[in-house]
Amino acid sequence: MTKEIAIVIDSKDQLAGLTESDITSAAYDAKAAGHDGKYLMNITNTTRQPVLVSLENRELCQHIWEASANRGLSGENETASLVSCLVQLRAECAPFLAYKNFRGQEPTTESLLNRHGLK
Repeated sequence: MTKEIAIVIDSKDQLAGLTESDITSAAYDAKAAGHDGKYLMNITNTTRQPVLVSLENRELCQHIWEASANRGLSGENETASLVSCLVQLRAECAPFLAYKNFRGQEPTTESLLNRHGLK
């Protein structure tokens, strides 16, 4: 999934603040992805992108952060519907675990009485 949301950067100037090693890696990644002569910032699986600490280009930082923060909201790897399904399944399972809802930490009084044959 992260390769799908990598950021292609046209100019080395936009990478001010990164080490030469980081810039070389970005150029290599871009070439490997078919963007020869450009630079590629791969989005890691976190909203805390390591390059944001070093990059001086505020607009590029914002673009990278937004790509990271919004990953999984659309496309092939969209996860919102999965989360919705999990919430629904948890709500359906809660009564079987003697909870009012899935979040509940304590069983209901009625379910405890039923569980112990006291009602």
